[in-house]
Amino acid sequence: TPGDSILVEAGWGQVTSSKIDSTGAWMLRLPTPKYGGPYTLSFVSTNQQIVLKDILIGEVWFSSGQSNMEWPMIARINNRKQEIQNASSPDIRMFNMPRNLDRVSVYGASWKRTTPENAQYFSAVAYFFARKLNEVLNIPVGIVNSSWGGTRVEAWTSLDKLLQNPLSQKEATQIHQKGGLKVLEKE
Repeated sequence: TPGDSILVEAGWGQVTSSKIDSTGAWMLRLPTPKYGGPYTLSFVSTNQQIVLKDILIGEVWFSSGQSNMEWPMIARINNRKQEIQNASSPDIRMFNMPRNLDRVSVYGASWKRTTPENAQYFSAVAYFFARKLNEVLNIPVGIVNSSWGGTRVEAWTSLDKLLQNPLSQKEATQIHQKGGLKVLEKE
């Protein structure tokens, strides 16, 4: 509610508040520990309370690419059954970006804990990377996986690099002259 205050209480001992502006928006800064968890976060206003549970703080990595990065654990990998059966780490989570372009489906996606049921659909490369990091650093590791097999390499390349490549320079120049990618997103 505009004009109300919101109180945020973190399970690691930090508490802060903010005033809600006339549009219903608010912003605050909340110091976090370097790593750890699981924690809770409570958001309290006059009319509402939301509690988020099972929050980890640690390393977050982005994995993206084509079929080699998308390749799930359930596909043909060495010791597939054993690796999936042993995939049980509450400190490793994966967020798989939905493979569509509707800009809405991402709101239905969520972080998944590493369990045999979930890990079979994890990117194998990203999972083994996260597992190694977790073993070496002994802190929680989250992977945001945005892979889509069969996509053109240009979709994964910055406009600046496309402008430098003779094979894509003509098309990239046309995009740049129209105002860049932000203008294309509005079309």
